[in-house]
Amino acid sequence: LDDHFLVTTGIDNNIFAFTIFSEFELKKAIKAQVLLLRFGTEAEPITEDIEDPKAYGIENARRKREHDKLMKEVKEIKVGRKNNSKL
Repeated sequence: LDDHFLVTTGIDNNIFAFTIFSEFELKKAIKAQVLLLRFGTEAEPITEDIEDPKAYGIENARRKREHDKLMKEVKEIKVGRKNNSKL
């Protein structure tokens, strides 16, 4: 069991543990990963790109949501100040 791990430490007291594969185990693991990645991808439809220039991207949608939230908070503060000044 000790032939499968390498443990080392640095001067800063960090401990690192590495798994060591034999050449045969490494080839077997790589082959298994490749087969798993390819399995079932043929049946998936190809996703089309959004070509509408008016469509929001994920980042733009996030920014708009944050901006809208900020504007709502500002509006609530303004309404609160108006109500306080009338008293």
